[in-house]
Amino acid sequence: MHSFLSARRWALPCGLAALAALVVAACAPAAQAAGLALLCALMVLACIGWGRLLARALGLALPVEIELLLGFCVAAHALALPVMALGWPIAALGAALGVGALGCAAPAREERGGGLLLLGLLLAAGFALIWALETAGRAASFPAGGPYRLWMDGFIHAGIIAEFGDPRSIGLRNSAMAGAPAPLYHAVSHAVAGLAVRATGIAPLDSLAGFWMPFGIWLTAMGVLALGRALAGAAGGALALALLALLPD
Repeated sequence: MHSFLSARRWALPCGLAALAALVVAACAPAAQAAGLALLCALMVLACIGWGRLLARALGLALPVEIELLLGFCVAAHALALPVMALGWPIAALGAALGVGALGCAAPAREERGGGLLLLGLLLAAGFALIWALETAGRAASFPAGGPYRLWMDGFIHAGIIAEFGDPRSIGLRNSAMAGAPAPLYHAVSHAVAGLAVRATGIAPLDSLAGFWMPFGIWLTAMGVLALGRALAGAAGGALALALLALLPD
């Protein structure tokens, strides 16, 4: 029990969960902000837990951001494929996946980098927040009758999200034409936003800018941090994030 509750094992996963939750809460509609932030935090813990357990099963000791990304790939596919292929309810799948958070208690690699690692994690959250807030601000006027200021295929993404989480679309297979086969598309990440729709009642189009984008941008920043750390340690991770934020695309 002492090892399960070890603050040393839980501190970094909980810190990452809090940072991700803050990014999502800042971008989400006010009515669903608390629920989406909580869901995001639980998802981060579950992803790190599953990634850590899988790494141990493979005999690997991975940095926490790699555990997170590996676990997210596992969790997103575990959410999407049963819904797409078998029509299983996404809420039940999400609850089952949440058990993976207990994997955070498993032994993990001793993290190095100290202040530079902390700087990298804060840069990742700050980068995601700045980018996602701009997107959320553009989308905020539409529900009140204003213009839609995001890219037009946002409606396509919202339709795919609805196929996973909106009770009015579940089972229709294709939001563009009810009953038609669902197209082969990179829809796995949409399942996570679909879980947010089912869990909080947020509209699929609102979940696009209020959950899918901020959470996805934060994961992207964590991937950049992971690459930088792999190449040049904690300083490389912080530098990679700084370059990503400062250099135009």
